[in-house]
Amino acid sequence: MAVNDIFKTFKPQNTHIAKYVDYYYLDVKPDNISHEFECYPHFNTTISLYQSHIRLGDKTVIFQENTSPLQIFTPIRDKLLLVKQKGKVYRIVIVFKPFGVQQFFKNIDFSDYLIDFNFFNEKELKSLFKTKDTAILTELLDDFLLKRYNKHKNIILEKSIAYILDNHADLLVEDLSLQLNISRRHLNRVFKHHFGVPVKKFQKIV
Repeated sequence: MAVNDIFKTFKPQNTHIAKYVDYYYLDVKPDNISHEFECYPHFNTTISLYQSHIRLGDKTVIFQENTSPLQIFTPIRDKLLLVKQKGKVYRIVIVFKPFGVQQFFKNIDFSDYLIDFNFFNEKELKSLFKTKDTAILTELLDDFLLKRYNKHKNIILEKSIAYILDNHADLLVEDLSLQLNISRRHLNRVFKHHFGVPVKKFQKIV
C-alpha cells in the first residue's frame, strides 16, 4: 500500500442499520496508476460508490475527471471476481448482510449486477465524498440508509438464512424445506429470485 493510500473498515453505529449492514469501508488510492485484485465468493452483497469514474466494457473502473459518481451493486458472488481500477480511486463501499439491501431499496432485481444505478442522490454523494473521516462517513451512511428503510419481510428467506448459518456443516436442503413446510423446488425458486443462486450454492458460499 502506498504512503497516501487509505483502506479502512468501519461499522454502522445505528443499531437498526447494523441488523442489515455488516460494515462499510473506505478505499482511497490518490496515486494509483493501475490496480487489480480478486474478490472471493461471498454471501454478502455490496454497493460501491466511486467518486468520479466510468466503467469500461471489460469491467475496468477508470478515473475520469469531472465525471458523475459511479454506483455499482454487486450481488452474492459464487465465482471469483476480478476488479480492475485505473487512475486514482476514491471508493466507499456498503457491505450488506444477506437480504439486507432489500430493506432499503424496493422493486429492484438484486439477483444480478446493477451498473450506474442511482442508489443515492447527487447531494448525498457530494456530502459523502467531501470527507475521509470514517466517523462522519458512518453518521452520513447510517442516516441516508435510515431514510430509505422500509422493512421487507420474507419469512422463508429469514428462517432459511438463520437455519443455514446455524446448521452449515450438516445442512440438507430437504431438511430445510421440511422445516419450512414448503417444497424444495419452491425454496430454490425463492433463493434464485432474491439472490441469483439456489440454496445449496448459497450454503457453499457461506
